[in-house]
Amino acid sequence: MSASEKKERKAESITRLQGLLSSGDTIYTILRHVSASGMSRTIAMYAVKDGRLIRLTGLAAFAMDRTFDAKRDGIKIAGCGMDMGFSLVYDLASTLFSGDRAGYELKHDWL
Repeated sequence: MSASEKKERKAESITRLQGLLSSGDTIYTILRHVSASGMSRTIAMYAVKDGRLIRLTGLAAFAMDRTFDAKRDGIKIAGCGMDMGFSLVYDLASTLFSGDRAGYELKHDWL
């Protein structure tokens, strides 16, 4: 995929997510995998809208320029020693919203 195609896909993903999510929505995360070293994780992201579960993982990965792990259906994230699910939700909110506290526009919870 070329750089311009990636840029277009990122912009499209952000637009779709902005249409799906509102400030104050809760994003639910599911831990799919932890590496043997414990230094990286694969996490899936979901939201509930109008009583329906919406899978956000792929769109969120493209919107945040993160690696999508198709085998485990999650977003790969490196690091440890903190809540990596919260970190992903914070990064997603920062990508979708503007302002000094944009990262806190979405709530987080684990499933």
